[in-house]
Amino acid sequence: PKLPDDVAVAALDDSGVIRKMYKRTFQRALGPNATVLIAGETLRDVETFADVVINADPPFDIVLLDNYLDFPGNDVTGADIAADLRKRDHRGSTVFIRSANNSAHDVDH
Repeated sequence: PKLPDDVAVAALDDSGVIRKMYKRTFQRALGPNATVLIAGETLRDVETFADVVINADPPFDIVLLDNYLDFPGNDVTGADIAADLRKRDHRGSTVFIRSANNSAHDVDH
């Protein structure tokens, strides 16, 4: 199914490679009226992401979250952000959580 031309997507990922992939993919796949926010370059992006999503007008249709956000001093995960959105009764977005971590700990758990 094709997404609407005016779809709004917000993505949070700490990986520059993934952010670049999102940008290229969304530019090719979405219409010219799409709204795209790609964040995760800084710890501040992580800290403010839920507020940005909640306050978006119009709301984001799709939110993509990296689960493991690797910043010094950060203990917030994408799952934590999704839980915060739910706790704050945010219903405007479909939220997806992804992870590419493959450390021994992650694989075993």
